[in-house]
Amino acid sequence: MRFRISDLGFRYGALTLRGSLLLAGLSLALFATACKKQAESESGGGGSCCGATSQPDSRPIVFGVNDPFCDKTGSPCVGKGHYRSYDGLVKGIGKATGRRIELRYFATEPLLIAAARAGELNGVICKAWPALLAARAARRKLERLADLSMPVTSGPDRLEGIIFVRADSPIKTLKGLAGKRLAIGDPDSYEKSFTIRRMLAASGVKPEFVRKATCLSAALAVKEGETDAAVLSSYAYLYGTLEAVEMPRVREIARTGPIPFITVGVFDTMDAAARSQLRNVLGAYVVSESGHSLVPPPADLGDTRITRPVEWTPAELNSHE
Repeated sequence: MRFRISDLGFRYGALTLRGSLLLAGLSLALFATACKKQAESESGGGGSCCGATSQPDSRPIVFGVNDPFCDKTGSPCVGKGHYRSYDGLVKGIGKATGRRIELRYFATEPLLIAAARAGELNGVICKAWPALLAARAARRKLERLADLSMPVTSGPDRLEGIIFVRADSPIKTLKGLAGKRLAIGDPDSYEKSFTIRRMLAASGVKPEFVRKATCLSAALAVKEGETDAAVLSSYAYLYGTLEAVEMPRVREIARTGPIPFITVGVFDTMDAAARSQLRNVLGAYVVSESGHSLVPPPADLGDTRITRPVEWTPAELNSHE
């Protein structure tokens, strides 16, 4: 058998080619694995990167909405001239994230909380207290992405309870409420219940509490003499309730400390990538200390200012039923 140098070159070339192909295949596999891990870490499982295509998530992101200023859930305690719409915000979020955003409107906060308990919502746009109650009902963590002010030029960013009496009332201070009838709100309205009770207890004042479900009914109770004073949500006191019940002359007695007003929050049922996208989109609307934002808020939000969420963990959250 004759051995030729050319045979050696051919065999060596074949081995080299085979080795190169194996090495390339191994590198590609490792690269794909790294991409998959990166995508999974960003989206919470499943996904693609590095130019690979994937099917977009067709599931809608569903927000439950209850806002006294919203044109679709507006409270009769607020004048319609102050209403705002979330349509522009939904379009902006949908365009930026490539996801379908749905808003479900609820006339009352308990209805929104019930929907959260049933697992029908991914997030909420509502007052901060019912937002926390909704997350607890859903047995989910809530990430608050942004807070919204009242949609009025120079209007308050946060919410207070305001105690008032008739202009001709002899009550002039908080101490004067001792033994008097005070209309307060249900526990669903934190600013009209828990904060008022705490403030009065700290002052050693013990009035007779009369619960009223709405700011309108509380204001009417003062007007008609059923109660000596009432506490209203600041948005109702400032923007419609007194006009609605025709009480142009009243005297303010005290205000509670401010708490967050409307908050935009998401539950941890939403994948991490979607939460990150929403955080970035809303972050562009956030007003800086100089009073400017990277992107102007949608026009249909009126004079609403979007701010970073104010940290708030009320002690009553663990005890309220």
